[in-house]
Amino acid sequence: LALLWESRVNRINDSAGIEDDAKIPIIGEIASLPTRRIGLRNGIRPAGIRLFEESIDSLRTSLMIAGQMKQSRVFVIASAASQEGKTSVASQLAISIARATGKRTLLVDGDMRSPDIHKVFSTNDQSEDFIGLAEVLADEVDLADVVRETFTKNLDVLPAGHLRCSAHALVGNGHFKGFLNRAANLYEYILLDTPPLLAAAESVVMASHADASILCAMRGTSRLGQVRKAYRRLVQANADPAGVVLSGIRLKKYAYDYGEYYDHSDP
Repeated sequence: LALLWESRVNRINDSAGIEDDAKIPIIGEIASLPTRRIGLRNGIRPAGIRLFEESIDSLRTSLMIAGQMKQSRVFVIASAASQEGKTSVASQLAISIARATGKRTLLVDGDMRSPDIHKVFSTNDQSEDFIGLAEVLADEVDLADVVRETFTKNLDVLPAGHLRCSAHALVGNGHFKGFLNRAANLYEYILLDTPPLLAAAESVVMASHADASILCAMRGTSRLGQVRKAYRRLVQANADPAGVVLSGIRLKKYAYDYGEYYDHSDP
C-alpha cells in the first residue's frame, strides 16, 4: 500500500528519480539541517550542521568551476512549488559565495507576495518604513539606499518591500532588467530568491534575465511532474537552467555517499 501511494503522488525520494525519470541533471545535494537547536561542543559545530554547510560549499564550488557557469554573475534560485528549500539554498549559497570569493554579493528577495529572506537574516518587515525590491522597481527609491548589510562580510540583502500592485507588472516593461543592470554595477554576484515557478508568472521573467537558474526540489515533498514542468518553463524562457538541487538528504546518507564522518549523536 505504501509503494502504491508513493507511486500515486509521485514524490521525489532520491536524485535518481530526477536524473533517470525526468532526464534533468542534478547539480547538488544538500544535507538536511538538524531540526532541533544544537549548541557548540567544545567550540566546534556539530557534525550535522557542518555537513549542511559543506553541502552548500560543494554546490558553490560546482557552480564556480562549471564551464558554462564560470562567467555567470546573476543566479536565480527557483522551485516548482512552495516548501521546496529554495530560500534556504539561496541564503546559504549567498553566504558561501561572499565568504569564498571575497566579492560583494547581493541576495534579493524576489518573492514579493510571500517574502522569507527577512526571517533568515532577522530584518524587521513590520515597520511602516520597510522598503525593498518593490519600491526599487517602482522607481520610488534608489537601490543603494535600501540594501541592508548582514553579519557576513561582503554580503548585502535587499528585502522584498511592500507589494502594492501586480508583481508581474512590476517586473515587466523593462523594470527588472534595469534593476539588474544597476545592481551589477555595485555587486559582483547577485542571487535572487524567486516565487514558485508554477504559481507566479513573474518568476519566469526574473529567470529570463539571469545568467543562470537553479531549480530546487525537496526530498519527500517535491513531485516529479511539477519539477519536470518547472524545468521546462525555465528552458522555454531561455533561463539557462543549470539543473536541480535536491535538499533534505538524510545526514547519514549524505555522509555515506560523500565520505564525510557523521556523529551519530546528532539528529
